[in-house]
Amino acid sequence: MKNCLKNFWVDIKKATYGKDYKGDFSPKTVGQGIRFLAKLIFVEVLLIITFLLFFIIPFVKFALDRENISNFVDSYVPADLEIDIKDGKVTTPDNEVITIPMPEDAIKSEDTKNIENLLVVDPNITDLEVEKFEDYKTSLLITSDKIISLDEGTIKISSLNEVPDYKVTKDSIIVLYEKVRPFLYAIAPIFVLIGGLFMYIFIMAFSLIINFILSVVTLVISKIKKVQLSYKESYIMTLYAMAPVTIISWLFVFIKPLNFIWLTILLIVFVAINLNKKAEI
Repeated sequence: MKNCLKNFWVDIKKATYGKDYKGDFSPKTVGQGIRFLAKLIFVEVLLIITFLLFFIIPFVKFALDRENISNFVDSYVPADLEIDIKDGKVTTPDNEVITIPMPEDAIKSEDTKNIENLLVVDPNITDLEVEKFEDYKTSLLITSDKIISLDEGTIKISSLNEVPDYKVTKDSIIVLYEKVRPFLYAIAPIFVLIGGLFMYIFIMAFSLIINFILSVVTLVISKIKKVQLSYKESYIMTLYAMAPVTIISWLFVFIKPLNFIWLTILLIVFVAINLNKKAEI
């Protein structure tokens, strides 16, 4: 394990300022390059999860505290709340509109900065759902037969046909919370593990595919610098060269995420600097 970490760190240093990409990386196999990338992405996912935990842990602590939930319900949920879902249709007493405002201390992103309500139930809406959703400035709108929500900046519309019959009242919210609360202890770590696993698989697959394109950049630079490389060697070198590019992207993520063009430019810079004829016989 110690030698594995040492070799990993040495390869990162060589990829950053080794000045002999061909001598350092062309003798390696594709498998070695993929294993190096796998370690790099594993570190990346750990950093992402660690960052997200700063937001997840306070939320879980809040959700596990009965007093917090009770205060939230008392403050924001109307005492006479009554929402009846039956056969995929929503009704309220006298078809009145129910509004639950967004808590004043809620953390908002760029996509939700204009959101004023946490939930709006308007059983009178039968069409023009998107326009009404925007007018209500809510994160969730329930109409007569649909659920409209904001998902990563995109408005999503779902039917209520698959939702089981249920009557929502202030008391039923507390009862439901008490049923779910014991499972939060297990749900939180499982959510983190499964989320991290899917994130790792996605980034790994995307990186391997995108490297087929980026390796062409490395190959073009080798032609310009008159360094003889095969496409296979170019692909392997690109797997390693992405290490400093990825690390720089970590540093910039708190300012502004780097787009694909900037990442490609960074790759060109590192390959141009470190790809030399030194290893050629």
